Order: sequence, then structure tokens, then C-alpha cells
Amino acid sequence: VRVWDTAGLRKKQLGGPGLDEGYPGMMDVNGNRGGTSAAAATALNVQAELFGTNDVVVKYVLEGHDRGVNWAAFHPTLPLLASAADDRQVKLWRMSETKAWEVDTLRGHANNVSCCLFHPKQELVVSNSEDRSIRVWDVSKRVGVQTFRREGDRFWILAAHRSQNLLAAGHDSGMIVFKLERERPASAHGPGDKLYYVRGRELFCHDYSRATG
Repeated sequence: VRVWDTAGLRKKQLGGPGLDEGYPGMMDVNGNRGGTSAAAATALNVQAELFGTNDVVVKYVLEGHDRGVNWAAFHPTLPLLASAADDRQVKLWRMSETKAWEVDTLRGHANNVSCCLFHPKQELVVSNSEDRSIRVWDVSKRVGVQTFRREGDRFWILAAHRSQNLLAAGHDSGMIVFKLERERPASAHGPGDKLYYVRGRELFCHDYSRATG
């Protein structure tokens, strides 16, 4: 996985100096720069081919997956990155100003992991796979908390709504839109004027006959 620094391109678009005036060299996962080494020259060529300019430079090269990487996603607020690969793993990476390193590996998928993303509102990672499953991972505990399966269809892509509790997943037959949790508490009307409902892990009873206002 390569993380690219686009600051030079933004400066050039705003009229400031670009990074092509003094290429600092490629940085590896340990924070070491390549200077004018062969690796740095190769990086320059790759940048020119991808972006048509040397103003975009490789900041980090993240190595850890055993097979091809299919997806990478940034955390919306924290310096974290998640990557999904054909080695059936989802990896979490942390970045600083000088280096990037692997934090943990999330294992559980039984086939190539197609896509992953950070939930925009909760500390969760959602991933899907060719094993016909969508898995939800707790970022802080780094364990799987939910698994959804669809028989007969492999999953390929994921997207999350920025403000609503909605996610979408593309599969062989089309797409599904789903929610990770209920927005309304589970409830049921009991005998008389009573309403039973669940909040958190507790069961409550509301008696309409005693309610005022």
C-alpha cells in the first residue's frame, strides 16, 4: 500500500512552489528517506506515470499483506488506515508525520477481502469478501462483532452514508442497503394500557393510564 502526499500539487495549483524543486525522497515504513537512491528515482517515474507530475510524492510504503491489496480507506478523523487484500485479512495502520506502522490484523474472512471502510459515526470497520459475507469489526477491541451472509453472491464494494445510519454493499446480483443497528427501540404493547420497550440492555414498561401530560 502506498500513501501519497499531494501537498506539492495543491501548492502548485495555488501558485506556491512545488515539490519538483527539491524532491525529498521516498519514505518507508520506518521513516527513512531514499534521497537520490534507485528507489527514489523509481518512485519519481511512477508518480509521473500516474499523475503526470512529480509534485505528488510517495510518503509511506506499507508492507505486510502476503497477496494483492484490493482496497484501502482512511479513517474520517484519526490517522488510521485500513486495507483489504487477497490474503483474507484486513490490516489496520497508524500514521504520524514521520512514519507509518501496522497496528493489527483482523482475521476471519474465508476468501479474498474485496473492500473495507471505517464507519463514519462509530469506531467500527466494515469489510466484505468473496466468501459471501460482510463483517463488522470493533476498532478499539480489534475483534469481529457482527457477520452478515448472503448465499450465492460474492461481495465486491462498500459505501457508507456520511450522516445517516445507512450502508450499501455491491454483490454479484446487485446491491443491498442496510443498517447496522435499530434506530427505534424494540417494543410491544402489553395487556391494558402498557407499552414494553428495550433501552440498552434493560426492559422498561410504560403505563399510559398513569401517565400525565
